[in-house]
Amino acid sequence: MESQANTFASFLLMPLDDFRGQIHGQSPSLELMAHLANRYNVSLSAAILKWLGITDKRAMVVVGKDGFIDWSWASRSLLKIGIFYRARQETIEIPPTSLAGMMNPALDNKQGMIHPSGVWPGNEEVHEMTILGKARDLTISLLIYPDQAKRQVDLEDPEPIDTYDLMVQNLKR
Repeated sequence: MESQANTFASFLLMPLDDFRGQIHGQSPSLELMAHLANRYNVSLSAAILKWLGITDKRAMVVVGKDGFIDWSWASRSLLKIGIFYRARQETIEIPPTSLAGMMNPALDNKQGMIHPSGVWPGNEEVHEMTILGKARDLTISLLIYPDQAKRQVDLEDPEPIDTYDLMVQNLKR
């Protein structure tokens, strides 16, 4: 019920047509997400979650606390290829070479950096933008994957069935 209430609130507070108008033609960034949060008077994480719910981009938000992933949420296109965290079911350390793991305020965390494959899930580079909490125990990372996915496990689309092969197999029986 809480999830349904949150979904209803997101559509009430952030009308979809206006939200789409705000993000149209914009590259995903923490500045864009902060603009959306301010425009709709919602939290940064609520704005990011709304964006993740409608974007075609392969992206994920990862919230860290005390060096571990507290929770994460991936876009449908990222989930489809099997990239996500089960942070509520297992204890997962934030990657130490990520911006969130380094916790270095001297770095340009909001503009972020592109990591090689292996830092975050998946076998490709990832653009990470991070906000460090004031007490430096909380991080919010927006991860943007390249538009073109390297082939990974596809969780939704089964292999197409070749009807000719199926017919030949049935005739052999």
